[in-house]
Amino acid sequence: MYTTKMFRIGSLGLTAGLLGVVAGCSSNQGSANSATMGDAQPASAISRRSTNGTIPGVDRTLEAVSSVRDLRTALTAERLQVDKTLVALTAVTNSQGDLIPAFQQYVQSLADLKAARQNSASSADAMRDKARGYITGWEVEVYGVEDQALRTQAERRRNEVRKDYAAVTDSLRTVQDAYEKFESKADDVRRFLANDLTGAGVQAAASAGQQTVTAGGEHKGRIDATVTTLDLVLGHMSPNGPNGPQNAQPTNGRSAAAPAAPQPAPVGVDADKGLNKP
Repeated sequence: MYTTKMFRIGSLGLTAGLLGVVAGCSSNQGSANSATMGDAQPASAISRRSTNGTIPGVDRTLEAVSSVRDLRTALTAERLQVDKTLVALTAVTNSQGDLIPAFQQYVQSLADLKAARQNSASSADAMRDKARGYITGWEVEVYGVEDQALRTQAERRRNEVRKDYAAVTDSLRTVQDAYEKFESKADDVRRFLANDLTGAGVQAAASAGQQTVTAGGEHKGRIDATVTTLDLVLGHMSPNGPNGPQNAQPTNGRSAAAPAAPQPAPVGVDADKGLNKP
């Protein structure tokens, strides 16, 4: 008798539990149907979800893209500082009378150039760190794809991204080499003039000044080439919409699709010959 009662009580509990589960499922299904029948969520809401960590693959990509954009910004600032340094050097060359203010500005411009280069180098390191996480996460996700055709396509795209990053690394190396050449020549001029800041000293440094201008132009050219490569990478990997070669804005602000218009040389700088003699 006692056993029969316990069995009935247990059966009633189980039945109630099952009814609760069914009711919960019905409630959830109703909510889902209601959400489906309501207004579709805007793309911006989906984008916000991805940045909140609910789509790890997208978040990983966005972080990698952000690091590439940060590097592009740093290189743009570095290029601008090259121009400022050359203008400051020209001001020293063209100064009449008191040479100290112009020379002090040149010295400060060189210090700012070194800081800009360090910022670019730090941004490049951050980009490489994000790239490693991006590629590693991609490889892990690819292993989970069962469809062989999709897996093959995923592996192909992953290899393309690897090549993109390799191209950026190679281009960054040329920027560093060009910077070292430019900075060395610019610093030689600084050292020379620091010991002979006179009209005669400035004239004696004119040839070295022209070499510095040439090296600065090469440095800017390497930066421009690297920015172009970064824009291609962004166009290949950004989920926010491509910023490929047709829409890319190079460091000098001109459209990549438009022909490069000649820019006036800074005061005291001949576009063909470099630094003018005083």
